[in-house]
Amino acid sequence: MPGALRRTLSLAVPHGVRCLDLARLPGPSGIWSAVVGYDEERQKRSTGKEIQPTAGFQPPIIVAIPAAPGSTIVHMALSPLVRFGTSTWTYEGWRGEVYKQSYPKGRFKQDCLAEYARYEHEGEPLFRTVGFDFTFYGPPTAKQLEHYASLLPAGFEACAKVWEEITIPLFPPGLRYRSKAGPNPRFLDAAYFLEQVLTPFTQVFEPY
Repeated sequence: MPGALRRTLSLAVPHGVRCLDLARLPGPSGIWSAVVGYDEERQKRSTGKEIQPTAGFQPPIIVAIPAAPGSTIVHMALSPLVRFGTSTWTYEGWRGEVYKQSYPKGRFKQDCLAEYARYEHEGEPLFRTVGFDFTFYGPPTAKQLEHYASLLPAGFEACAKVWEEITIPLFPPGLRYRSKAGPNPRFLDAAYFLEQVLTPFTQVFEPY
């Protein structure tokens, strides 16, 4: 990383926030983004509230940093081992930029994945993977997955959140979980995962 850019980062990143990664943002020349770890003390001072993150996890924040005048912007080819994508594709705010097509009412979230997967930046496909976040709330059906698979080009990979019924060790009290509140008997139940979650993915995505 050029020394001038390092100096820019040291000035732009808030005090006490740990820099985790650096990447050039698509868009105007000279704009970079720094992915930085959250500063609990800074958050407490600004909001008066304690952060209660999951043990060992620091939620990231992203800061856009203009490069300093005279600094050198290094253009690096993205390794084929790196697949850039987002945790979901259903961003209404991307209409007109990533999503140019018109969709029937109620079909945007179901059908715009094809545009996401084929979106190009500077003549090259930008997204090479995508997250299925809806699978956290319940295992998908084979029919759902067949539809999404039909929208993806060959070789396009996806990752999916695992159903909360298997990943939450303790259901908190409240309206959402109601009578489930308390220890989760299915927590990390591998047999239940294979039966309820993995089967439809195996059936549909095995050709991929």
